[in-house]
Amino acid sequence: MRLVLGLGIVLLTMGVLYVTLTRFMREDMGAVVASQQLALAQYVASDVDQKIVERILLLRWPRAQWRRRAWQGSSETVAKCASW
Repeated sequence: MRLVLGLGIVLLTMGVLYVTLTRFMREDMGAVVASQQLALAQYVASDVDQKIVERILLLRWPRAQWRRRAWQGSSETVAKCASW
């Protein structure tokens, strides 16, 4: 009788732990996936933003000025575009 009671307690404890840990791991994994998706979306948005700025500069500046500015670095061109 004691053996059956002990085995029942062990099985009940294992079941409770399984349910609790499964929920915890699912929530934790959801948070990790959400943060990875946010990081990827920010990276893509930054890349798209940079390409849009470059295209605006190409459309607004004469070709000769663009060639002169291109070798000076992108920080100056981005600042100039942001001030429009």
